[in-house]
Amino acid sequence: MIVLGVLAFVFLMSILRGVVFSQMWGWFVVPFGVQEIGIAWALGLSLMISFLTYQSDVTKEKGEWLEKALQAFFLPVCAWGFGWVYYQFM
Repeated sequence: MIVLGVLAFVFLMSILRGVVFSQMWGWFVVPFGVQEIGIAWALGLSLMISFLTYQSDVTKEKGEWLEKALQAFFLPVCAWGFGWVYYQFM
């Protein structure tokens, strides 16, 4: 049951990253004449970038899973928020 919960969480966070990536692409890349991308393209690009830039953390501390889960949620949300603020000044 825990495994299913973790998989569902990872899936939802990847969708969130795709939505944020797609929106920010539209704000900051499309003005340069590049084509807009949908969420599926953004998910693929996000996955590829994550795969290519993955930094391994070998420390295994108790309670680390909660910190990782919060980072998985708040990092895209904060980037989206800051991106929106920057976009307002364009």
